[in-house]
Amino acid sequence: DDQVAISVPLDTPFQGAIPGGTLLQLLKASMARDVDISVVGDGVLLRAANAKMKLSCMPPDSFLFEMPAPTEGDANKLCVDTPSLLWAIDSCLRSVPNESSNAEQLGITLITDDENLHLFSTNNTTISYVSVLLEAPPVFDRVTLPASFCKALAKTDPKKNIILEINEDHALAVTDNATIFG
Repeated sequence: DDQVAISVPLDTPFQGAIPGGTLLQLLKASMARDVDISVVGDGVLLRAANAKMKLSCMPPDSFLFEMPAPTEGDANKLCVDTPSLLWAIDSCLRSVPNESSNAEQLGITLITDDENLHLFSTNNTTISYVSVLLEAPPVFDRVTLPASFCKALAKTDPKKNIILEINEDHALAVTDNATIFG
């Protein structure tokens, strides 16, 4: 959907981009423990258990996007308890509709004061509101995170430490083994 990117370490010689939504649907439907991705012509062949699917593939030299690295230091980092943040995001997501006609206008708005992070569902009307305590002074006043970014973030293990970095034109959520861009 070009609104969110997820990066995880993977040992593979494959380089390319395949339709993420289709890949996720296949993985959700499959009971396979392993997925084999092989290049076939101008696409890829996915094999998972008994299922085979050929997908179009974009070669790496055609990529328009490169995942940004987290910035050094704490300048753009939001300091908040991980389980509290994930609970607050999940609570607000319940009021964000799954509407694709104006997806760029849907998400969660974060507003800070000196001590708290206030989260509001963002759609035609605000339905959900949650507040969590900040662990350090805020790094921004107000930002709206896309729903797709928030949905990916909400699936993160609450036991893992998440570094949420808010930049001028994007947000990053970084754990020990994944980076989410939105």
